[in-house]
Amino acid sequence: MKKISLLILGISILFFSCSNNKTVDVNTLEQKTIKQIIVERNEKELWTRALEENLLTQPLIDELFDSSVTVSSETYKAVYSGKSPVYPSIKDFGSVDISSLDKNCQKILNDFCKTICFDYSEAIGDYFNEKYIFNAVFFMKDLCQNWEINFDTKFPVKKEDVKLKLFNTYYIGKPLFTESDSYAEVPLLFISQNKKLYVKILINPDEEKMIYQANIEKWENLHDN
Repeated sequence: MKKISLLILGISILFFSCSNNKTVDVNTLEQKTIKQIIVERNEKELWTRALEENLLTQPLIDELFDSSVTVSSETYKAVYSGKSPVYPSIKDFGSVDISSLDKNCQKILNDFCKTICFDYSEAIGDYFNEKYIFNAVFFMKDLCQNWEINFDTKFPVKKEDVKLKLFNTYYIGKPLFTESDSYAEVPLLFISQNKKLYVKILINPDEEKMIYQANIEKWENLHDN
């Protein structure tokens, strides 16, 4: 019991002694230390002169805006959204701008090209106008008979339950409309690893089965290059 009393007395004296000491502001010390370090480093570092220093104090100016207009991200969107898109052009083929064709027409052409590329069959005749279905037969015959002559390999044989793939990708070129705008010639480019096939089709954009004619314009065997 005596030992416990002495222990309590010792703790009380220690607490009283600490509470009477002056409180040290640790944060202030740290701030002063950091400030001193910054000052010292700033004195030691060699700073280079800013390039084109005058531009740092000048407001950004855009030739499309009056000086009274406050330029913001929304302002830029409003102005530049009206600009015409830029379409790429392929060497020996031309522009791939098909914006003059409506969305339905673009979809039909894409489906036609996908059939030739990835699922070649007599189904390509479904895209030809019924009056000109014979042109689909001529096109397929030309493609099959002249494949080996131009590409140095036999025309692929379709296996049961396996889609016949002839090309890896394709491009639809900018259409050339007739004077009456009733018809348009559309260039197509089909590409695989070592082959390029240039095709031109005649379409009537106002019809669902729009293709009237399809002719192979050029064969390109990349092995020959």
